[in-house]
Amino acid sequence: MALARGSKTLLAILGLAYLIFLGVFFYQSVAKQGLAMVPEFETIEKLQLPADSKDQAALEKFALEYVEIEISQETGKTGRYKVKELRASDVKKAVEAGKKEIRGALKSQAASAEAFIKNRYVTGAPVKDDTGKAILPKAIPIELMQIELLTRQGIAGKTEVPVQGHGQIISINATMGFVILNFLVLAALLYGLLWEPIMKMLDDRAASIRKDIEQASASREDAEKLKQRYEQAMANARSEANRLRQEKVREGDAEKDKIIGRAREESRRLVEDAQSQITAAMSDAKLELRKEVGSISVEIAARILGKEVDQSVHRQMIDDFLRDLETEKV
Repeated sequence: MALARGSKTLLAILGLAYLIFLGVFFYQSVAKQGLAMVPEFETIEKLQLPADSKDQAALEKFALEYVEIEISQETGKTGRYKVKELRASDVKKAVEAGKKEIRGALKSQAASAEAFIKNRYVTGAPVKDDTGKAILPKAIPIELMQIELLTRQGIAGKTEVPVQGHGQIISINATMGFVILNFLVLAALLYGLLWEPIMKMLDDRAASIRKDIEQASASREDAEKLKQRYEQAMANARSEANRLRQEKVREGDAEKDKIIGRAREESRRLVEDAQSQITAAMSDAKLELRKEVGSISVEIAARILGKEVDQSVHRQMIDDFLRDLETEKV
């Protein structure tokens, strides 16, 4: 199936290229055929320079009327001429250098010839003189040299020359047949030698791309599964964290209750110890007080009575009195 698609694509490309070729051929051979008037252009000749290099007026007049023409290729029918504008200083230098003449032409005629050449015309048919002699063959670019040949034969200004407009992309001559034959042979060789390998390479490449796509799809599915497992693990971790937090909260509450219970028990014990110490202190204080009161009482009684008092008897009386007070909770 891939081979069929490749064949159709290649045939479409070849068909498009052939249609473009036919369009160019028609444009050159039919659509732009016509006649053009060759401008009047006298034969290029050697012009006599002014004799005196100090005669400024003569130098300026010569530079104003003529142009210098340099031949870059003097042999062959497709040779090129280069038109060079003249200045009075250029003419003076040439005269001072010892030149007597230069190759040139009238400036007005050179300008019209230059304008004609810019159209890039080629001869659409052989150009013949009045006697039927071929001056220029078909498909020759019209340059200054060709205009000069037409001028020499007396054609310029008398008759129109068949031209093909604005140059040629594909030359319509015997070479075209060889090019077409060469293209067909090359296409046959490429089809016979390279078609199957190229199609096999393209099919292998397509299979490799499909395999890569399948692997990428499988990798994407694996990644999706890993993502789901990760999300599930994260959910489990969050749930476990919540459970542990709640358990720690419960353990903290229980420990708090234990600490509070121990604190209460300790405070109760401390209170009881304090009460015991207070009771013991009160008992000791009462005993001391009893002793002090007995001694003071005996001393007071002795002073009042003015005689010695039996302390043991008196202390016994005071103890009995204090016991009576304690009994009555005084």
